[in-house]
Amino acid sequence: FGQPIVKEQEGVLGEHLGRTTGLLPFWGPMDGYVDFAGTVVNEIYTVNGMNPEVVLCAKLDQNKLVRYFVCNGGISISSGREWFEDRMQLSEKLETILFYNADDLAYNTVDKDLPEVKAFLRALNKAEPVDSGMHLELPPEAEYLCSAEAILDNGVRVRLSLYEGG
Repeated sequence: FGQPIVKEQEGVLGEHLGRTTGLLPFWGPMDGYVDFAGTVVNEIYTVNGMNPEVVLCAKLDQNKLVRYFVCNGGISISSGREWFEDRMQLSEKLETILFYNADDLAYNTVDKDLPEVKAFLRALNKAEPVDSGMHLELPPEAEYLCSAEAILDNGVRVRLSLYEGG
């Protein structure tokens, strides 16, 4: 899926893979397809330090902006570690972590070096992933806690919905 557009950071762009020229098959007729909904016309690169089977990026023409594409479909994982560490190198690449505060409807930046953040990352790695597709089914005891966003040093944003017991 596509990530938000962010400023290009030095050293992020890896190998130039080519230029997209049209429709990407993100949606099909069964999904309420809209013409040109998946059109991306940009230069596509690998992301230095990340597995190209997991993350690619598009350089937006002449703007010093990039959009990341994270392949999170068609894979099987059994622990958070397989996604957050093996594929995203979250502990190593974490630049900023934000937690959404529902009381003031704002994201609050938390110091990534706090012991609580380190404990949070360990808990993510131990957690059993839950498919958040269109039919999210959580255990009955799961209760929504908050949203978080981990921003990596290359601009990739990892969005999380956190549940107690799920």
